[in-house]
Amino acid sequence: MDESEKLSEEKLLEEIKGFHQKLLDNLPTKVACKPVTVPYKKRIPFKAYLAKTASIYRTVEITGIAIDLFEKKKLLPAYILTRCVTETAALLFSMYKRLEQVVETCELDDIDSFLNKTTIGGRSNLIPKAPDGNVIEANNILTAIDKLDKEYKNIRQEYEFICEFAHPNFLGNLGSYGQLNKENNYYCFSFDAPYKTLPEPAAYGLTTLSVALLIFTDYYKKMEDILPLFTKICEK
Repeated sequence: MDESEKLSEEKLLEEIKGFHQKLLDNLPTKVACKPVTVPYKKRIPFKAYLAKTASIYRTVEITGIAIDLFEKKKLLPAYILTRCVTETAALLFSMYKRLEQVVETCELDDIDSFLNKTTIGGRSNLIPKAPDGNVIEANNILTAIDKLDKEYKNIRQEYEFICEFAHPNFLGNLGSYGQLNKENNYYCFSFDAPYKTLPEPAAYGLTTLSVALLIFTDYYKKMEDILPLFTKICEK
């Protein structure tokens, strides 16, 4: 890796640390809720506040660990955590767009169902179930990624690249730990193999993480602005 690549990584890390610190400084500690005696429409905003607050805690914790892994040159787990942050940013973006639609039309439509999926949805039978005994199916993250890609070009492409490291495919297995020695005809294994086999490996993942944090920070602020408007509509 040459000096320009090192500088690129250092600059990206500083940007990421800046986003991380900003989010860390704004962590809420509680969300006010409505008692069950209140009509359900007036309780809907509570779910949105819960989802927003949980998302910043998730993003702050995962990003902090990812930064440490990038600094230690542990690229495969750093990439996997970058994927998690990207998905969280995409879901927050999707939630904001749904709330924005409600504010524009003053129609709740299926927003309660969407927020239920966001807050307590899942894919496993082991998670808490709805009163009818069924699992509330979580929102499809690829749908959220595709919506985000329409506004931020190439997000889907970058996300798919990061996903390769979350699976035991070439990049997530042999490509991360092995390097072919053509002269002596053997594979050399090590934990820093990606630095030898991939072009600007850390910088690529750091760029994805930085963009995801930029999106998350932007829409977290927008969520704070739109939630009072959304609450008024629900309480009419």
